[in-house]
Formats: sequence, C-alpha cells, structure tokens
Amino acid sequence: MNSSETTYQEYFENRKPSALGQKLWFIFNQRLWMHAQKIIQLKPNSQINEIGVGHGHFLERVRQQGHKTFGIDINRAVIEKMRTLGFEGECAEAPPLPLNTPQADLFWLSHLIEHVGDCTKARQLLSEIRGKLVPGGYIVIIAPDILSWKQEFWNVDWSHQFPTSPYRMEQLLHETGFEILRCGTQTCTVINPILAFILDLVHKLIPYNLLDHLLFRPLFKRRLAYSWMGVFGWRQIFMIGKKTN
Repeated sequence: MNSSETTYQEYFENRKPSALGQKLWFIFNQRLWMHAQKIIQLKPNSQINEIGVGHGHFLERVRQQGHKTFGIDINRAVIEKMRTLGFEGECAEAPPLPLNTPQADLFWLSHLIEHVGDCTKARQLLSEIRGKLVPGGYIVIIAPDILSWKQEFWNVDWSHQFPTSPYRMEQLLHETGFEILRCGTQTCTVINPILAFILDLVHKLIPYNLLDHLLFRPLFKRRLAYSWMGVFGWRQIFMIGKKTN
C-alpha cells in the first residue's frame, strides 16, 4: 500500500463515529438527500457516484432505494470496507477521476471539494464530473461555508485547502457548464434560509471548546462538541447543479 492510499488513515482509524455519531451522520445524509430529491428527478435504478465516501452513510441510504452506486475515496481502507458491504468503488485521488468511473445520473460531493488543492483542481474536478454525467445529470455539493466557519475552516481538518462560499461555488458551477438549481446553505440540515441563519447564530453561542476541555475529552477522550459543530453547527453550502447540453 503506497502513501497516497493511506492518506486519511487518521480519519478512518481515529475519527470513527460512535454509535450515536453513526445515527447522527445517517440522519444528516438522509435529510439532505430528502431535500435534494425535491429538486432533482431521478429514475428508479439510477447510477449515483459519490466522491469522498467517508463512512458510507450516503451510499447506504441511496442503495436502500434501489439505486446503483459507485464510490471514490483516497483511502484504500474505506474502499475495502465498502466492498465488503457489497458496494463498488475505487481508491483514487480525484481529480483525475478513475478511468472506470461509470457514467452517472448524479454525483454527490459531501465535504469533499474543500479538500482539493486549489481553484484549478476544483475546476478540473467539476469539469471531469460533467463529462461523466448523462445529459441532464445532477451534481450535489455540500461544503463548509467559510463565511460562517471563519478560522475554524482551517482548524477543523489539516487537509482543507480550497475555501468554499456560496457565491464562489456558484461561479465555479457556472464556469464548468452547470445550470444552478439551488444555491443556498443549510444548518443542522435545515435549508430555510432564515431558520438556517438563526440556527447558525445560536450554535455560535455554544462554548464548544470549553465543553470539550472540561467535559467530553475527560469523559470520552473525544472532542464531541467540536464534532457536532462540524456536522450540524456551522452553516454549510448546499448546492445543486444540472448538466447543461
């Protein structure tokens, strides 16, 4: 196993969700998928590709609906785990997309685009995704809104490189040939812009570092309050694009 295949080994080994965390991650993906399905129109047994599989909660959700799935992740242990569960996938750093990436009706990128090297690689990735989408295919992007995360964008993960904001991602989707079906944000899986903004403000009142220092780290050896903020607390981009002809 070469070094590129063990990238994110720390995430795979040390940041595995607890039993409660697994349920919360599943709810996170389930609710955002529910919101997306109100906008996109997929036929039964559609091909759905995810880049950045993580712990596999999204692919598990769409497989339950009978869709075909394909996962791409930079960590081989992630892909091997998914294969044991019956999923198809490839260990690769994207971009470029693996040659065996199937033509898809939908690409799902959740907390992935902020990890690409720079704006040039981000453009390359979205261009390659467009090339792998069927006519009228969709892309869904979920990413930190740096306008909410501020300095925590850099602190929460060592590999965050490409700062993401709604307007920046809107420009990038237009640049790579997508029609914007939704350009907005979500907080705690709430997509109503007013409620999401209020929830974002409320979460910023939580003394998450203090809670972790005094409570969660001594008891559970984990930064649970900080993890909550990264998934549900700080505002996130939730964008949907459609491949134009």
